Amino acid sequence: MSWKCRLLAAVCLAVNLYCLHAQEDVRLVNGTFGPHMGRVEVLYNGTWGTICDDFWSFSDARVACRMMGFSDAVCSIPRARFGEGAGPIWMDNLRCSGRETSLEDCPFNGWGINSCNHNEDAGAICATDDILETPEPPVLVGSTTSSLSLQWKLLHVFV
Repeated sequence: MSWKCRLLAAVCLAVNLYCLHAQEDVRLVNGTFGPHMGRVEVLYNGTWGTICDDFWSFSDARVACRMMGFSDAVCSIPRARFGEGAGPIWMDNLRCSGRETSLEDCPFNGWGINSCNHNEDAGAICATDDILETPEPPVLVGSTTSSLSLQWKLLHVFV
């Protein structure tokens, strides 16, 4: 993970940033540095499951983050970078515009219809107004199975 991601996470923890989740049917799991990042999971028919990263984009992450009460997304994270989930893969080929209020409002294959494995679980890093503004999506500069390198401009930090 780049020093900028680590800095953002450290700032979030330093100011005790814990967001109340607006909706209980989506969550972030296994976040490395705090509750604003992790594997995106959705609740369907009483069972938590994951989202496949096929077509997973910044617009999809933006909808997921806003559903949870965050102000926006910082980036979308593919390839199970926050660990592989268990149970069903509920959504595949998600194609949000970024303006939807819920992931289920976005076009996708249908609940549980997928061609994925858990090594394709989607993740996100979410932002808040107090921590980071992102005028445009960050650029994924590189990644391996154990690290991410992201590039974005840190506009302001309040501590």
